[in-house]
Amino acid sequence: MAKWLYGVGNGYLGPVEEDEIRALIHSGAVKGETLLWSPGADKWLRAQDVEEFASAFVRPELLPIPPSLPSAAAVSIAENFDLPTRARPWSRFWARLIDNIVVISVLAFAITLASRLYAPALYIKIIEINDTVWGICLLPLAALVLALTMGLTGTTPGKAILGIHVGVPKNQGRLKFFLFRELKVWLAGLGLGIPIVALFTQFYQYRQVAAGKPASYDHGRTEVVGTSSKFRIGVGTCLALALYCFVVYVQTEGLWANRNIYAARLWTNPVNNRSAPIARMWQAEELKTNSGRVFYFAANAQLAEALFGYEQLELDSISNLTYANAIKSTLASDISISSEWEPVLVYGYPALRAVGKSITDNDTNVEITVAVTRRHAWRTLVFARGRQVKDLPGKNEFVQAVFTTAD
Repeated sequence: MAKWLYGVGNGYLGPVEEDEIRALIHSGAVKGETLLWSPGADKWLRAQDVEEFASAFVRPELLPIPPSLPSAAAVSIAENFDLPTRARPWSRFWARLIDNIVVISVLAFAITLASRLYAPALYIKIIEINDTVWGICLLPLAALVLALTMGLTGTTPGKAILGIHVGVPKNQGRLKFFLFRELKVWLAGLGLGIPIVALFTQFYQYRQVAAGKPASYDHGRTEVVGTSSKFRIGVGTCLALALYCFVVYVQTEGLWANRNIYAARLWTNPVNNRSAPIARMWQAEELKTNSGRVFYFAANAQLAEALFGYEQLELDSISNLTYANAIKSTLASDISISSEWEPVLVYGYPALRAVGKSITDNDTNVEITVAVTRRHAWRTLVFARGRQVKDLPGKNEFVQAVFTTAD
């Protein structure tokens, strides 16, 4: 059985079966002047001139439907039977909300993961940016993705769920049309994503659509129709609210992760059983070594790692500088120290500090601190990807804390 497209405003809907065209003719949604087309036809034909449907129009002519909104009863009938009417504002709002949340969430995950793996400096900027600002930055990218999706498939997840259809003007490329439309939606509908501006632009567009007029970005170009039954609206509303709650949950988790930079927990040094408060973001474990003791700390969300090492010396006369140079020589195959050893005071202990880079990973910066007390030698190596170690949040507090367990 042939598939048919039928004209609606400046666009078209379909393809649909012959039986559905007959049902639309019977309901008055498709009239004799409505243009139809099926694969193999040379041109669009009026419905009353198509042989398969001509008999359906042999009856008294119906009064023309006025261009204003259908009555509440007519809308109710259309919703119950999934007949197309001009899409109502709340259906369009829920569809857009679903699309934006889904696309922005996928974009945020993909960009964050890719930058963490291949561009750590960008990743650090992303995790430090405000969530609202990050969403505003992603909104035009989401508009581009939605335009491509509409151009390739004719719909989006939100529009498919709510039964929203955007017609494409004749003699205009689908992709070009949707690219320009999404740009105008971003500007005139979403107010660039800026919260206060978006409040006014969305309220204005709501009033336009609620009054039976097209949104300003659709005026004179296309008709947005919908078959949003009560069931569709219910499903779309619940899904949109669930997705919104998910976004709030993710943002709350991000806030807790930031608090873990300074929220402390006790860590006990197994060398001497002394305890010190360190940030919750540091996850600790002891590494196996041939000599001495080494404790590994990881702060994965911050792309940071640290080593806290101890060894007992055989002589009392070994100075900080002698030990520091020995450490530099030992690490020479892995770390290139680029500064001189600078004297620092760490929890009251005279110490030396130098900075450098990882030889195997040019994005990783290193800061080394060493301190010798009698025959006890302590050292920290703090690694930070994508930024200088001095810019790592909570770095100074961590180094001070672990050295409080030294003796």
